[in-house]
Amino acid sequence: MSHVACILPYEKAPLYIGLRKTPAPASNQLLIKVTSAALNPIDAEIRFKGGWVDRYPTVLGTDIAGIVEQIGSSVTRFRVGDRVFFQGTLHDPNCAGFQEYCLIPAEFAAWIPTSVSEDEACTIPVAIMAGVIGLFHHSGLGIPPPFHGPTAPAEMILIMGGPSQLGQRAIQLARIAGFRYILTTSSLRHVPLLKRLGATHIFDRSASDLEAQIRAVVRDDLIYAYDAVSAPDTQILAYSLLSDSRPGRLAVVLDLPKDKSSVPVKPVGTKWNLIYGSTNRWSELSVPFWGKVSEWLETGAITPARVTLLEGGLNDVSQGLKLLWAGQVSAEKLVVRPWDD
Repeated sequence: MSHVACILPYEKAPLYIGLRKTPAPASNQLLIKVTSAALNPIDAEIRFKGGWVDRYPTVLGTDIAGIVEQIGSSVTRFRVGDRVFFQGTLHDPNCAGFQEYCLIPAEFAAWIPTSVSEDEACTIPVAIMAGVIGLFHHSGLGIPPPFHGPTAPAEMILIMGGPSQLGQRAIQLARIAGFRYILTTSSLRHVPLLKRLGATHIFDRSASDLEAQIRAVVRDDLIYAYDAVSAPDTQILAYSLLSDSRPGRLAVVLDLPKDKSSVPVKPVGTKWNLIYGSTNRWSELSVPFWGKVSEWLETGAITPARVTLLEGGLNDVSQGLKLLWAGQVSAEKLVVRPWDD
C-alpha cells in the first residue's frame, strides 16, 4: 500500500508531490489517516535554510490531526475511527504530517473533543508542547505541572510575544497553573485576543519605554519569564526584568544571544534556559500531558488557533511555507488537508 506525500528530496530543495510506502504500526503505535496538518515556521526554516533534518528524502509537518486507521497489538487506549491530534517528529518521515498517513506512539496522542474540528485541533501540538516544556520542565522554568490543579509558586509571570502561537499557548498554560498576573508584550491590535486567553497586563511591544512600563508593574518580584519570540533583544529585556534580589528563570526557544555585554548581573542561581519542545524527548512530562490535554480542550482552558485553510491540500504546502518564511502570517495557523486536491 502506498500514499500521497509532500516530499523534501534533499536539503533546501523544492517540495514535490509523490508516493511513499504506507508503514504498518508497531505494537505501541497508531497508523493515522491525516485529515489536517498545520504549517509551522520550523517547516519553512528547514525548506529554505536547511538544518534540523538528518536524512533525506523526508516529509515535514509536525502539527497533526486525523483518524485512527490501524492500532498496534499492545494499544488499548484507542480504537479504529477515533479522532486524535498529536505532535509529529522531524526525524522520521513516517511520523510527519504533510502526507496522507503517518505513525504516532499511542501514548503521545490525544482525543479530539466533539466540539473541536480536526482543522482546529492540528493548530495546537507544537506550540503547546513548547509551552509545556518551557513552563513545567526542569530544563525551562521548572514550575510543577498543573495536571491535578493549580501549582504556580509565584503570583506573576512574563510572557514575551503573546500573539505568537507559542505565546498564546503559554498564556493559557500559565492561567491553568494559577498565576494571578500574566504579563505579555504585543501589538495593541491583539489586546482583545490576549485578554480572552488570560493575559492580565498587555504592553505595547513598540513603546519606547517598554522596560520601564513593565518594571513599574513587576518591581523586583518577577522570577518567571518565558520568551516566545526569543530574538536577542527580547531575551535580554526579559532577563533584565527578572528580580535583582532573588534567583529567577527565563526560558527561551531560540539560541541565546552571542553578545551579552548589556545583560545585568543577577543573583546566583538565576537561569537563562534554552528549551526543546519535543514530545519524544521528554516523555516523563509529555505522556501525562497528552493524557490531560483533551480535558483542557473540551473545557475551553486551551483553545485552538485561528485557522486559515489552504484549499489546495498538499499542493499548497510550498506556497504556505513561502508565506511563513516571508513573515506574512500572524496570530493564525495555515492548515492543509492532505486528502484535498
